[in-house]
Amino acid sequence: PFWFKLLVSRTIRAHADNPMAALILYVAASFLSGALASAPSRLEYPLEQKGAVLSLPTLGPVLLWRGGDCGSPSLAAAAGSMRVLVGGSSVPTDASPDRPPLAGAGMREPLRGDGVQEDSPSHRLVPVAGSQLALIEGQKASPATDEGLPLVDPMPFAASVQSDYQLWRSGAADPKGDYINRMDCLIVGSLLVVTAASFVVGASTPKREQKEGTTPIWVLTLLASSYLLLVPGLMVTLFSFELQTVFGGRTLSITNGVQSEAMLPLAKLLFTTGSRIGGVLIIVYAAIVPGIKLVLLAVGELFRNSPDLRRVQTARICIQSVQFISKWACPDMFAYILLLYLFRDLDERSPLIQIPSHLEVGFSCFSLFCVCSTLATLALELPGEPRDAAGGGPRPLAMKFLGREGAFAVAVAASMVFAGLLALGVAMPCLGLRLQEELLVEPNGPLPKALAPLLERLQLDKQVNADVSLWSCMKALLGWLHRGELNCIFAFAMLSVFMIGLTVADMAVLLVAAALLRTDAVAGSSEREVLDYMAGGAEASVKREPPGRRFLAATRVLKHASMLDVAVMGVIVVACAGAPYHDHGLVLILLPGLWVLAAAEALHYLTHFLVVQALEYEVPFTAPLPSDELEKAPAISS
Repeated sequence: PFWFKLLVSRTIRAHADNPMAALILYVAASFLSGALASAPSRLEYPLEQKGAVLSLPTLGPVLLWRGGDCGSPSLAAAAGSMRVLVGGSSVPTDASPDRPPLAGAGMREPLRGDGVQEDSPSHRLVPVAGSQLALIEGQKASPATDEGLPLVDPMPFAASVQSDYQLWRSGAADPKGDYINRMDCLIVGSLLVVTAASFVVGASTPKREQKEGTTPIWVLTLLASSYLLLVPGLMVTLFSFELQTVFGGRTLSITNGVQSEAMLPLAKLLFTTGSRIGGVLIIVYAAIVPGIKLVLLAVGELFRNSPDLRRVQTARICIQSVQFISKWACPDMFAYILLLYLFRDLDERSPLIQIPSHLEVGFSCFSLFCVCSTLATLALELPGEPRDAAGGGPRPLAMKFLGREGAFAVAVAASMVFAGLLALGVAMPCLGLRLQEELLVEPNGPLPKALAPLLERLQLDKQVNADVSLWSCMKALLGWLHRGELNCIFAFAMLSVFMIGLTVADMAVLLVAAALLRTDAVAGSSEREVLDYMAGGAEASVKREPPGRRFLAATRVLKHASMLDVAVMGVIVVACAGAPYHDHGLVLILLPGLWVLAAAEALHYLTHFLVVQALEYEVPFTAPLPSDELEKAPAISS
């Protein structure tokens, strides 16, 4: 309801100095708002008459319309937080629940109104340039006549003009964003409720009824729920935008309307337009990788508790493979985040370019699938392994040539270079947008050749051309939080936490583990203490889990959850998939910052491989022995 949204808005603004409190308030308010809403946020009234009067009792305005002077069968007016469509006998074909038509689209002449109540306060709809609509307050309506009301000059009221685009840009009203937020709240709320319920059921089940080694029910529920979200994530629109230019008092759509992208339809379009590499990459990452994950999960869970040790080992390999490839289902997710920033940044800095753009419900579903399935697979316990599977065997080549001191020195050097490259890569542009005007004009584009000189004088390419860096993208996402878009909050978390934060955390853990490799502390005790333990002494000191094992477990989780490598590949994918934009004169290019980030991630891989191999070799000799072998262990004298 309007009063509730107003109250929440003012409450959040009062906590603007505390972003976390504002975020918590917004999430809570979104759920409550969905429960309290007893009426739709947009009212639709198909009218048979050419002119009509509509009064909104809650807000008080009277909206006037006379259809004879309009090139479009409908108008839209923003009144407070309500959105009203007043039109002909039916809602126009370009309207939909999540995409209403632009206000005043197609208007060419000033409006007249009919049938006005004399004593009613009114808002008169006055046509201004393009799709803009003036909401004029504080005027008394004249009595209705056969000729209608006198023409209203829009110029004195230019300051009060607000179009759908301007309302969206200012954050005052965004019907599409509200719709996406409601869907996000429904999806996330359902996911949390189902997962929490399954956790409660699993926790309340007596341990004697739980088979040892069985996967917790909440993990299986989270996996199943995430795969249910994959279906709309592949089929529903992920990203939408419309490129418009304003000149001569007219708004011209360069992209011929809103451009929407869904995962599988985009792959099909890429194949038909000749960009087969982009189509193949999208199919592989968005569909084939999730399919492989599902098959490996099924085999792993089927063989997990098998009496056949070979099947158990097969199950272990399957689960490990799932944990490794799980995050590789989502390269496109990061690319669309950068694309959103690129378009909105262009919209904010150019006076002649308008690009209303949104991360849509498909992005929400696919992103939740990626994150939830990745976290759920990391929560899977690996089936039992042979005693020597955790280490031992031949000495790794790195340890042969470097030794403990050398491995530590290499890890320190790699970490320092990694930090510099990461900081540089985050600050440098990694993706660029370029406008090629020759692709806009006939015969290549939708615009007539007569407009070519005008486009050249406008120098649209200088206004459209833009670069995007991770740092500027994260700052912009924080700045857009006032619009209340949940997908922007989620996008910021993906960049700051999964892409950068977890990668840095993994390098820190690897560096500390490499430092411990220089001493026996990585094993938790000296070899002398282990031999004493085998003889029956120093039991308390060796029973502790070795620190090396804890670091090994931590770095494996962080490596599988960190997504800098996935993000780098995502930018490459979206550049390869940019062929459909060429018809609208837009070209996506890769910039040097991407390769700097790739170099930083290569050092991350090198450090991880070196330290993990050393840990796997050094730690197991202190692993606790089974009780039956402890009894057989000979006493060792001092």
